[in-house]
Amino acid sequence: MYMRLATVATVVLLAGNAWGDLYTDYVSSVEWLVDSADEIYLVEVVERTDRAQQLTVKIRDILKTREPDKDVAASDEWPLHRWRTEGAVKDTVIALSGKEFVRHRNWAYYSRVGDEYLVLVRQAYDAEDPPLYIFRAVDLTRPRLAYWTAAIRGDGTVLTTREAIMEAVAKRLKRGRYPPRTCNREVIDHWGHYREGVKPWMGQAWSKEPCLTPELLAEIRGGFSVNIDINCWDDPEEGDLDCDTWIHEAIVPATEEFYPGLVERIKKNNRVDEAAIYALLNYPSEETEELLREVTETRYPEYYSQRTLTALQTWGDLDNPLNKQLVGRWELNGRNERIELHLRENHTCSIVTIPKSSHAFSKTVEGLGRWSACEEKFSLFRTQAKLGDVWRPAPRFFFREAKRIEKATDDEVVLEGGPPMKRLREESP
Repeated sequence: MYMRLATVATVVLLAGNAWGDLYTDYVSSVEWLVDSADEIYLVEVVERTDRAQQLTVKIRDILKTREPDKDVAASDEWPLHRWRTEGAVKDTVIALSGKEFVRHRNWAYYSRVGDEYLVLVRQAYDAEDPPLYIFRAVDLTRPRLAYWTAAIRGDGTVLTTREAIMEAVAKRLKRGRYPPRTCNREVIDHWGHYREGVKPWMGQAWSKEPCLTPELLAEIRGGFSVNIDINCWDDPEEGDLDCDTWIHEAIVPATEEFYPGLVERIKKNNRVDEAAIYALLNYPSEETEELLREVTETRYPEYYSQRTLTALQTWGDLDNPLNKQLVGRWELNGRNERIELHLRENHTCSIVTIPKSSHAFSKTVEGLGRWSACEEKFSLFRTQAKLGDVWRPAPRFFFREAKRIEKATDDEVVLEGGPPMKRLREESP
């Protein structure tokens, strides 16, 4: 899970009318690296062989572990496959060779005997009995050598000394933050990236669930990208690699210190910033909902902000007693159509829309969707419709946003501004 050397290439005019390449890329911030790692090791390179493509490091200290009470006594050399499945022990030797060396070549290639790194380790997201794997290494000996091994804070500050890096890591560890257990960290790692990040992931999810569901929401809550501006690897100092690369984004955890910058970014942007809009899913509040209403009214396309607002209002406190009270069959009697609902306990529902007009193009449509009653508000949207004999994605928001419930009895629900909602009783045989 290493950063690529370049993602998007552009051409710029340099001094003297010469043409050169400038690449753009993004990094994971120190805050995200520390929070999203399952374990963090301080290692030293003890052997390095170019021709055999082998790197051997020894764990000198364990800064973060999933098992804080684990015995950290010294042991003999620990083969990579055993380390990946059983965890780390202090003074363990980890050998990266062959495919593993190639997989970590972005830091292994430039390493030297005696160099120190922070190695960040995770368990895979969706595997059964997932092994540990290295997803990033931070260079402590030459902190500014390359951006893919540098320690960069979420505000764009490059940490240039071993002491500064260790202090920043220690402070973050002291806060004890961790993304939600349901968070898909591999997607967050590439949040704004068009190939691997949240945008294509949401596109794939669209084919299955056009509207955000609790399951989709849970996977993308935990982090997002912020805008930064770092040019030092395009105009390097002595000892730094000349990567011809401008760093324009950093992945950060969804903690409170990054919320104001996210709001400012959305307000300043005259277009819909899809990645930033989805990042608001991490901050449910009245302030966030008001911002999404403003974006929906003033930006085009309004779909992303509408989708995000609906998700925040729909998937709140699902333990609200109203959710159990409303399970069953209901009828919404609108001006132009009548809607028959079968609300299920798992928040899925059947939706049949029956037009009141006899126009030739007016047809009864069977649909499937989602519903909820959270914070005294009722949400309803369709995800699929039956067209002929085939079920197809057919998203429809029945309300612009969740309707406030003014009154609820076993037989009737009064929604603010309508329409009337009455329970359908089963007919006696």
